[in-house]
This record gives sequence, C-alpha cells and structure tokens, in this order.
Amino acid sequence: HAAATVGDATLATITDEDIEQDWAPKVSGAWNLHTATSDQPLDWFCSFSSAAALVGSPGRGAYAAANSWLDAFTRWRRAQGLPAS
Repeated sequence: HAAATVGDATLATITDEDIEQDWAPKVSGAWNLHTATSDQPLDWFCSFSSAAALVGSPGRGAYAAANSWLDAFTRWRRAQGLPAS
C-alpha cells in the first residue's frame, strides 16, 4: 500500500478538505485493505509511510499525520498477531 496525496497548507489555512485529501489514500486505503483481507491468511501486509511522520514537513501537517497514523496502524496489526511492515 503506497497510495498518497500531498497538499500544502499551514495550520492557519488548513481546511477539512485538505485533511481529507491527505488522509483518504493513506488511512482509508490501509483500513480498507485491512478489512478486505481480514479473513485471508496473509504472509505480509506492506505499507509505505514517510519520514514526514517522524520529522514533520512544513506546510504538510495533514500528510505527516496520515503517515504517523499508518505507522501506528502497522504497530497495531503486529500487536494483533497480523503481518505488517
């Protein structure tokens, strides 16, 4: 799963639409793949995050947050005994 979009907006100018644009591919995409494969015996479940989740990226807070969610989701899957990387 490597879907992404990147929008530019500062905290002063960001809108709900900006957040949804950056979140939808990463967050909804990963969750939809998780639910669609929940009854499948997967060998792996690979997600591609970004360093923006760790160090931030000026003007790209929603993108960084979406990648941070993806990192946490990967840890959650592992904690559930599911493959994730």
